[in-house]
Amino acid sequence: MIFIKYDNRSGEIISLLSVTRLEDALAAVRSGREELLLVQTASLDPAAHYVADGVVTPRPDAPVLEAEELPAVVGGPVEIARSLPDGTICAFAGGPGAPEARVREGVASAVPSQPGAWTAEIIPPWPQRVARCRVVVTAGI
Repeated sequence: MIFIKYDNRSGEIISLLSVTRLEDALAAVRSGREELLLVQTASLDPAAHYVADGVVTPRPDAPVLEAEELPAVVGGPVEIARSLPDGTICAFAGGPGAPEARVREGVASAVPSQPGAWTAEIIPPWPQRVARCRVVVTAGI
């Protein structure tokens, strides 16, 4: 038997369980927020699916970005994504000196203060997927 263990508030899939006895699956449930769902296949990707109303469902696509790699100039604004839902945040990863990102009125943007390259993560509300792009900042002319 194959079960999905999932968070009953968010629908996030915590793990896939392959067991021969129902008791083993029930023993894996650790809190009142976890539930089990019997499924036919173990080929589900927890990063790409969630449980909605007791049904395994594909997570909505990530926000559409302006490009996979965005050029920027120190001191100039760079728009990363538009039409973002309320509650979306944008964060940069990739080391020190990363610009501060802002999401205002559905637009993620930043004004880099030094040259470098960072990965911008657009993190919309659950269950929509996270989007990433590279921002390459040059000193300009």
